Amino acid sequence: MTLPDTSKSAILTLAIEISNPASHPGSGGSVALATGGPFTLLAEEGVAPATFEHDDLLPAIDRLLKSAGVQRSQLADVAVSIGPGGFTSTRVACAAGKLIAEAVGATCRGVPSALVAFADDQRPHAAPGKSVAIALASKKGSAWVAILPEGTPTPAHAHAARDGRVMTAEQLAAAHPALVLADAHLDESIRAAMQIAGVPIHTPRFAANTLARVSTLLPPIDGEHLLPIYPRQPEAVTLWQQRGRG
Repeated sequence: MTLPDTSKSAILTLAIEISNPASHPGSGGSVALATGGPFTLLAEEGVAPATFEHDDLLPAIDRLLKSAGVQRSQLADVAVSIGPGGFTSTRVACAAGKLIAEAVGATCRGVPSALVAFADDQRPHAAPGKSVAIALASKKGSAWVAILPEGTPTPAHAHAARDGRVMTAEQLAAAHPALVLADAHLDESIRAAMQIAGVPIHTPRFAANTLARVSTLLPPIDGEHLLPIYPRQPEAVTLWQQRGRG
């Protein structure tokens, strides 16, 4: 295979997608390397599930760069899927993205994970003019939901994907999505409400190659601003506040 030019004149993007490990059992996610203008995927590498003894993210990135014949110093951009997703996985992804960007002088792009799921070429599509709800981080009768109009992803979709909010089953039903993307952990009350409304639910796919492709819809940022999207206030903070009021 002949690889595209990987000189400094080519914008090389490293994409890190480990945001929602529960959505792809047996895998910790994936990383990808791509160039832009036009988009060209150079290589993609799976990330093994993390354990207490071993985290495969940085080794996977090393394998990725070696398979593409690329040096770390050639990276110009680091795209990270920032959630909502696993609390630990999104923090690890952002920390790794910051570290790599700082080391090689690259910029960063924080990409909402809902946009990655929405932009997946393999997902079912709703009818034109309808909307797609991406439901993540389901918990206690609610889920964080971003609702995007069906169509080719644009910067407006990227903005909407970041501005999701926590919804109950009733609130999501009132939004009248034509399609819901949600993993097996979706709250049963939401699943039942969608079934009553006749709205299909499909498992989202979070792939590093899709992340790399849509990352250019967002502006580059300095690594210090690369932060996860937390769907809810951490319970430890809530408890601390409750004790303070007591």
